[in-house]
Amino acid sequence: MFSSRSRRPQRSRFLKNIFSLVFVLGVVTLVIGIITPRIIVPREVNIRGIENLKKEELESSVKEFLKTPFFFSSKKLIASLKTSFPRIAEVDVRRNFFQKTLHLEVQERKPWALWCPETEPNKIETTCFYIDNSGIVFQKAPVFFGDLILKIFDERDMMVKMGKPFLETEYVINLQNFIVRLNDTYKTRTIEIKITLDLAFWLTTTEGWRIVLDSETDIDRALENLDIFLTSVIKDQIENLDYLDLRFKNKGFYKLR
Repeated sequence: MFSSRSRRPQRSRFLKNIFSLVFVLGVVTLVIGIITPRIIVPREVNIRGIENLKKEELESSVKEFLKTPFFFSSKKLIASLKTSFPRIAEVDVRRNFFQKTLHLEVQERKPWALWCPETEPNKIETTCFYIDNSGIVFQKAPVFFGDLILKIFDERDMMVKMGKPFLETEYVINLQNFIVRLNDTYKTRTIEIKITLDLAFWLTTTEGWRIVLDSETDIDRALENLDIFLTSVIKDQIENLDYLDLRFKNKGFYKLR
């Protein structure tokens, strides 16, 4: 006869074995859950949202990426596509694990202006690039004549970097705000901006007169000063106006032709 005391060690070992087995199974399940989605590489690629990019080139780039890594990473794929195709602003990546399909929703950058770095002052035709509303350079542009799109001529010694901003985003946003309010209030249109070496912005309107701002300009105050000049100080001489310097908060300067 075995006493109840002799059964307790056996029961204890049995329970320990059960707990150990459950623990191991839990760890294995967790590891599989983490690794499997990365190991299963999609076989089919579906891309939507393309407007100007070539679908064949994009698909080829995605498939080439899928051959390289052992572990699939959506973040690395998005980074790779944005580097290869600067026109891409955003990419939404979704995967169907059962069908091994990769779905991409692409959002392309929209042209806001042409940026023309004057790296070769003596060159007859300046090379220009499309930039979006955040100042990102994303594509070389054809030669444009007329004022259908805003042109920004840049005197600074700048290296062209696709997918990178040509100017600090804060300055780009300030310029956009000023231009929109200027155009809406005075029924004019800004057709050209010249950026000088000292980071002054010379805006040219369709009427031919110009406005000078800089990176430190208070946009709200500049618009207030502009209104004072145009409605009182030079009200009857606007057609002879050459430029208005609105870089200073408490004063402004103007020059007539």
